[in-house]
Amino acid sequence: MVRAVASVRGMTLVALLAGLLVASIVASVVMVSLSIDGRAHARYMHGYRADDTAWLVLAAVAADPVEANWPLAGHTLRHGASRQPFADGVHSLRFLPEARGLVELRLTLADGRTFSRVVRVP
Repeated sequence: MVRAVASVRGMTLVALLAGLLVASIVASVVMVSLSIDGRAHARYMHGYRADDTAWLVLAAVAADPVEANWPLAGHTLRHGASRQPFADGVHSLRFLPEARGLVELRLTLADGRTFSRVVRVP
């Protein structure tokens, strides 16, 4: 028993440093991987939020489908007589008349994506 306790030795300094080196390399790889994943997720969520914004803009325009109430200044859609900014990142908003009092609202975002909705004009 005394001999077994005497032969047990701790890690040497070289083994300890080698273990810390491997652990730090693994931690660095994991951090880079998580960083890349975070950026990809942020890009995905930005596109998702832009889609939500486009559908909300179309819903607001459908509630007030008068083309003169929705001027576009640069990439900012404005609303009403006060011309308050309503949405950014809009390239165009077109009102395309169809049969029987229907109008197609076609919204194009600055990145080229197009959304449309058909509404009845009173």
